[in-house]
Amino acid sequence: FRGQASSLPGPPITDPCVPATKANASPRDDGRLASLPSQPVVISLRPSARKVYTGSTLEMDVYATGIVDLRTYQLSLVTGGGETGMLTVEDLRIDTDRADYVFGDVYAIVATDIVGNRSGATTMSDSVTTWDQVYLGTFVLGASPDARGKFSLDLSVDDGATLLRDSALAPIPLRTERSELVVFTTKDASLRPDDMIG
Repeated sequence: FRGQASSLPGPPITDPCVPATKANASPRDDGRLASLPSQPVVISLRPSARKVYTGSTLEMDVYATGIVDLRTYQLSLVTGGGETGMLTVEDLRIDTDRADYVFGDVYAIVATDIVGNRSGATTMSDSVTTWDQVYLGTFVLGASPDARGKFSLDLSVDDGATLLRDSALAPIPLRTERSELVVFTTKDASLRPDDMIG
């Protein structure tokens, strides 16, 4: 995102829910927030299906729980596993019109980078705090024509490609809950089309 017109300021960005509420101060400056337990934000991945045919596409939404004083975030997906072939990111987006979008009505700049496999958003001044599960973004995944087997889905955290920043642009601890996806062909006898689940 650096050097682009749609880049975000600051560091590089990597059931119905209640919209997030504003928190105008950092936990360092707000006695109520400072007294809250320091727990990592939990980021979970929810694919639209757990089993898909080879060559097909599906969407995967990313959610977070336990947000405190969030101002900036960036997401980057990593896939692995499978017997053959691969899963690739074909598109990514952040649907700011969703009722459970993390920044709600707070003004934020959204940026996506399909080549770099990154998406994210940042507010200009306010931050948000919410204990509800909130939406962060969507990845569109494609299974290659030769893809087959069980693939793992996770966010790239160790290299800093996925990150959360508070109102002081300090890192917010996080942990991810990885997901799995099975890709199969019509010739697979062990898996049937009616095994597909949403």
